[in-house]
Amino acid sequence: MKYTSGLLFVLAFSLCVSSVVGFTARVAGSDPLRVRGSATTNSNVVTMLGPNTQIDIDCQIGGDSISGPSGTTDVWYHVPSKGGFVSGAYVSTGGQSAPSCGAARANTGSGTLNVRSSPSSHASLVASLASGTELNIDCQANGETITGLSGTTSVWYHIAGKGYASGAWVSTGGRSYPTCGNTPTPTANCDAGLPNPRNCAQAVAWAEGHLSTSYNPEYRYKCDHVVGLAFGRAASGFESAIVHWQSTPERFRHYDRSPPAGALVFFRTGQYGHACLSTGNGNVISTDINGPGTLGRSSISIIEHNWSAPYLGWTNPYFHNA
Repeated sequence: MKYTSGLLFVLAFSLCVSSVVGFTARVAGSDPLRVRGSATTNSNVVTMLGPNTQIDIDCQIGGDSISGPSGTTDVWYHVPSKGGFVSGAYVSTGGQSAPSCGAARANTGSGTLNVRSSPSSHASLVASLASGTELNIDCQANGETITGLSGTTSVWYHIAGKGYASGAWVSTGGRSYPTCGNTPTPTANCDAGLPNPRNCAQAVAWAEGHLSTSYNPEYRYKCDHVVGLAFGRAASGFESAIVHWQSTPERFRHYDRSPPAGALVFFRTGQYGHACLSTGNGNVISTDINGPGTLGRSSISIIEHNWSAPYLGWTNPYFHNA
């Protein structure tokens, strides 16, 4: 075990902010409170809190053994208002104890946790759970990015026997879960029987034949228009990529990172979003990625990195009035 003294440490984690409070304690000693990224003195400092700060505690876990004003202990308390853990060596608890962390709970404040049929806020609602309800989570999946009391995340947890809940509204108690093996993708094949002038393979062929490193006004800021052209349409029928994504029926939307060749791939970029065409294996053909008004090869990861554009998911080739 590792020992230290003279400082107050908090283990912070981005997706765990519980609304259930067990008791109130105070920072012990005169040293500052260090909020850290993990239960070790070598982890990153996230923030600082002053001495004698009142803190709400909802649960406790075992971590690094620390020596401080309250003794030597490996107990760390979860502080829900800060989204992290503080070493019991620097907490004055008045002899109180908290339940063990580990049980995931709904973290919605005064609201309820929506449980849906797939990892999207547009999916059908299958249950509503009160804040603080213990959750029987069996796996997690990538889905729509949501902001809530537990942060901003694209992680959705599968609640056994019910459905999916956004991690933004769940306190996991510091636990991690395996990836779900069968995230609902009701229509997994690319074309999905949608009536387009070109099918997915033909759309990829069209895009491959129109690759360009020179400026073309038909491509500049017209990503959603171009994917429509690839499928033989005069336009996509939507005013922007983000509207296209939001308007696509749930059965045609998917949240894994393996879109088949010909699928439409969407990102959140500012007000209008971005759409491009998958060529398989995480690769895409995209407008503007190699310069304004160009049409070039790229990948999901490059667009995420170069444009700081969160990946939303992919869809079958659904267009307005399709």
